[in-house]
Amino acid sequence: MKPRRLMVMAFVLAVAISCSRDPEVAKREYLASGDQFMTQKKVKEAIVQYRNAVAQDPRFGEARYKLAEAYSQDGDIRRASREYIRAADLLPNDAQAQLKAGRFLLVGRQFEDAKTRAAKAIELDPKNVEAQVLLGNALAGLNDLDGAVDQIQEAIKLDPENALGYLSLGAMEQAAGKPEEAEAAFKMAVDAEPKSVAARLALANFYWATRKAGEAGQTLQQAYDLEPDNLRTNHMLAMFQIATGKAADAERYFKKLAELSKDKNAKIILADYYVAAGRSNDALPILQALTTSKDTQAAADLRLAELDYRDGRHQQAHDRIDDLLERERNNATALVLKGRFLLAERKIDDAVARLQAAVKANPGSAEAQFALGNAYVAKSDREQAIRAFNETIRLNPRAVAAQLALSRLELAGGRPDSSVDLAERALKNAPESPVAKLALVRGLLARGDLRRAEGEIDALLQKYPDDSQVLTQAGILANLKGDHAQATRLLVNALGVDEGNLEALTALISLDLSQKDAKAAVSRVESYLARTPDNPAVLLLAARTYAATRDPKKTEQMLRKAIEVDSSNIQAYGMLGGLYLSQRRLDEALKEFDALAERQPKSVQAHTLAGIILEAQKNGPEAKKRYEQALAIDPEAAVAANNLAWMLAETGGNLDVALQLAQTAVRRLPEHPAVQDTLGWVYYKKGLAALAVAPFQKSVEKDPKNPVYHFHLGLAHAKTGDSPNARLALQQALTLAPNFNGAVEAKQMLASLKG
Repeated sequence: MKPRRLMVMAFVLAVAISCSRDPEVAKREYLASGDQFMTQKKVKEAIVQYRNAVAQDPRFGEARYKLAEAYSQDGDIRRASREYIRAADLLPNDAQAQLKAGRFLLVGRQFEDAKTRAAKAIELDPKNVEAQVLLGNALAGLNDLDGAVDQIQEAIKLDPENALGYLSLGAMEQAAGKPEEAEAAFKMAVDAEPKSVAARLALANFYWATRKAGEAGQTLQQAYDLEPDNLRTNHMLAMFQIATGKAADAERYFKKLAELSKDKNAKIILADYYVAAGRSNDALPILQALTTSKDTQAAADLRLAELDYRDGRHQQAHDRIDDLLERERNNATALVLKGRFLLAERKIDDAVARLQAAVKANPGSAEAQFALGNAYVAKSDREQAIRAFNETIRLNPRAVAAQLALSRLELAGGRPDSSVDLAERALKNAPESPVAKLALVRGLLARGDLRRAEGEIDALLQKYPDDSQVLTQAGILANLKGDHAQATRLLVNALGVDEGNLEALTALISLDLSQKDAKAAVSRVESYLARTPDNPAVLLLAARTYAATRDPKKTEQMLRKAIEVDSSNIQAYGMLGGLYLSQRRLDEALKEFDALAERQPKSVQAHTLAGIILEAQKNGPEAKKRYEQALAIDPEAAVAANNLAWMLAETGGNLDVALQLAQTAVRRLPEHPAVQDTLGWVYYKKGLAALAVAPFQKSVEKDPKNPVYHFHLGLAHAKTGDSPNARLALQQALTLAPNFNGAVEAKQMLASLKG
């Protein structure tokens, strides 16, 4: 046996050596093996063999084309696209290869390259209808609509019985805003191929898009009658039933999808339908069965975790997600869901960390970016939230929720014009959204556009007369118009509909305070507190109410309770620090702002306020550090820039740096007298008294009762030799306050001018 075995081994080795020396034979054998696997529908095994063939000869066009086909069947579109393009390069005389490459280039919006491939295919096969259609679509992508229509019409001439040309023409006319021409083209596609399901679905989709629900439903039913087991038809019918308010009728189509489709995700879709319909008990057995399959385990676990959390089984939900992340560490969807759970539990820093990991795992996930934006809102990190929401919109320009979130942030930041713009963009994407309409109303009210706001509110009241949010905005409008009785009635009604409407309660309390009825304001907030004593938002509202009614003891009590209930409540820390600062309790104020800076390291406000306190405590070096920290976070931080510029000017620091900082502050706060005074003082210290006069004059104009501003203006005039104006300014300073800080120098300067 041993000699025979040695002979067999030698033969195998000889064959291996022979093959290694003849790559032509090897590549053909790999290709044949791949073909055999494809006939057996073993796509992944075929991919391995086709790749082996390409490894033997990278210019083997036939193998690359078949590898592309296998990738396409396997759903790996990115690799399929790459291989189709390489195959087309290697098979310049193969019209089908050019067509396939062109289609993928078209999908990838590489219109010029798609046009080149289509032209090559037409050159090889002038009567190829698909090539003509591809060229038309590429030209449309290049905004050559006239040329595109010409090409599509040429395709129709080549084969008038082929629906493909009419379908492309319809799509182009629809995109060009010509609905009548588009409808005619889609109908011609149906006439050309009466038994074409694709043609009827395209026509139905057109009707749906143009809000002709009756025609859309009828055409979808015709498509269904032609081919009841067509997956796309069943999916469209299911979605159409939901969109037209007949969700119960969608079940039969979702069930058929789950029965017919080889894709197990169809069962996930059916489970999602049951959950959305409030039939979780029907979804559970489907999802539990899907956890036994490796292909669907993750998707099923995600949904089961959501159901667990929704039904109060929080620990079970966390355990299920943690197990999933143990298996798939970079599963972005699981990380997003974990982050949402943590955010709901007010574990904000942990939520942010998980959501940052989700974004890192999948930078192209609009869902992850949006969830991260919401976490930053909870963290009161406005700049990061804006960045995340903008990225969401970049990834998905129709992300209405992100546009509305940005609208709210802009409104809160005192930019109503920007808030209105974002709300209008949201309404373009969701014209019937009451949430978007309310966002628009809030922005209009904030910028004082009462006439337009009233029109929007009237329309909302007609449609939603008992909606708490709509009643709230109507009440706010009535108050702004001076009808306080009507405002009170509407706001009380809003709270009657929804006693949890804090916006209505806040507006009512503001109305009470504006009417000097402190007792009513306090009564309202205390009544609310009695029902929800541990609600952080209500505690903050109570603190503001007590502050407005000059009750610092209760203000402090509410803020401390808010921090006790929610240790990450940034607003409460800031308000408490501000309260201590106003009471000259500097050590306590500094402690609160340090706590705020620790919890929110990028808080410009926290570092700036800490700097102000340290400066008041005569701790200049440490104050300087805090201002520098604020400016490192935001180089345009106006208050920090102003204060640091003043310190540098007063302590003999770098005056060039001081000037840059002062100019930054003026750019951001041009109307603030103290900021103009700082700029003037830096110019004066630099020996540029002539330049100092203008900002000093602005300070005096903005705050004519401040003796220091008059004093500084007098010094600048004296330095430039303008004695008359110097005397006037110095005398005014002493008249306003004979003993102000600087009075001695002012008197000395006056005496020298007289001399």
